[in-house]
Amino acid sequence: MNFFSKIIRETGGVFLGITAYVTALTIIQQYKLWKYVVQSAFMAFGTFVLLGMTGWILGDQFHELLLSIGWIPQEQGWVYWLTYLLILIPMVLLFVLMYKAVFQVVVAPLLGKVIERVLEIRTGTPWDTKFSLNVAIQGFLKIGLSLLWKEVALVTVLFFLSFIPVFAVVTTPLMFIVSSYFLGASSMDMINETLQKSMEERKAYAWKHTGHVLGNGAGFILLFMIPVAGTFLAPVLSVIAASCSYEKIEAKK
Repeated sequence: MNFFSKIIRETGGVFLGITAYVTALTIIQQYKLWKYVVQSAFMAFGTFVLLGMTGWILGDQFHELLLSIGWIPQEQGWVYWLTYLLILIPMVLLFVLMYKAVFQVVVAPLLGKVIERVLEIRTGTPWDTKFSLNVAIQGFLKIGLSLLWKEVALVTVLFFLSFIPVFAVVTTPLMFIVSSYFLGASSMDMINETLQKSMEERKAYAWKHTGHVLGNGAGFILLFMIPVAGTFLAPVLSVIAASCSYEKIEAKK
């Protein structure tokens, strides 16, 4: 069964993955978890600013390098601005992908506590995962980095294909689907990492529950598009929503 037929078959899972964000907001409000959200939002802001400045500087320097070696005309005509956008947009996409990955590592201990609390609320059983920054870094190097670069490669290819008229109609929705899957997979992977599952188990879990994973990632992107608030709230809400999805999946077993 290929990826897209699997998505069609698991449309219900996609819907549940998205609506898990509503459940996440309800849990936050009902059990007074706003302190975790506020703390993570401040950390997200710092991560956003640091990566944003780095991406902007590197993109600008690369553009200036191409100017200096004559690959781009000095005159600020349409060729100049087109190449500038072709450099800047992939840098922005890379920034968004790196933003969530770095954020999840930086605030790993806090998110671990959030996951424990949400699972405890949903199952009625105390959880002690002994999650730490060291565990998060190891998990990112083992799986997170692989997911990140696969997504970057696919999104970059689709981005450049979008300039070819015959492909332009399908590349935008494909970019959304691909990004949604990998973003959702990183959130779901963090749950499995917190529960100390093996690498093989974590990969198999994400593939088996493609619908929930895709729905979680789609919710992240939609939240991220909300000016200011969405940018800083999307990462932590995606993890809480993934915890709710995980509990729903396990409850059906």
